[in-house]
Amino acid sequence: MNQVSTFFRRIYRSFREESAEQNSEEQDGELPLVDVKQFTEAIDGLSDLDEQKKKWLKGRWLHMVQWWNKRASESNTMYRRLRLIVIAGGVTIPVLSAISLAFTEWSKELQIIVAIVSAVVAGCAAWEGVANYGQVWLDKRKAAELLKVEGWLFFQQAGKYKGKSPAERYPEFAAEVERMIAEEVGQYVTRFQPSVEQAQQTATQISDDIKAQLAEFFKLSGLRSETSPDAGQK
Repeated sequence: MNQVSTFFRRIYRSFREESAEQNSEEQDGELPLVDVKQFTEAIDGLSDLDEQKKKWLKGRWLHMVQWWNKRASESNTMYRRLRLIVIAGGVTIPVLSAISLAFTEWSKELQIIVAIVSAVVAGCAAWEGVANYGQVWLDKRKAAELLKVEGWLFFQQAGKYKGKSPAERYPEFAAEVERMIAEEVGQYVTRFQPSVEQAQQTATQISDDIKAQLAEFFKLSGLRSETSPDAGQK
């Protein structure tokens, strides 16, 4: 069972190295995608707006930019981790099967290892299909960036906000922000239902493939045991 613990230790180590690398980049002064301090200063600099409207800009617009940015980052991390497990496990299974056929004294232990790794791979693939981290990552990153762009147009009096004072362009900006939020929420709900059905189909297909691989693996292992020299001495 040492191979199983080694497999999971390597995956865990890769997760820690990835987190450490991200923390190191932040500490090294890498520019964040969402600079909260910069946005806050831009809002506070709108002298024509009253405090209530500035509070709305921070509590609604800036909050949603931060939330979608956070969701995009978390989904990206989870998607990459689950895909790493699926890829590593998928590559490991045939290697373990070949080793088991070559070294019959390890056959039973390796059968258990193959079954465990196969279950982990199937579980990760099915959960990624349900949570849909890859699609969530893309959707939330797009939504956060579009909301940021709309905010910069508002602050810089560009595009449809050109030639208007902060007080004059505020209602149009507030309506646009709410429209973008409602559109993103609607798209998310619409896409979530198909992802559940897709996850069920994917899980069933993966389960069937693993069962077929295991059946073939156990069949070959049994034939190898029957043809081994020790089998004729029993």
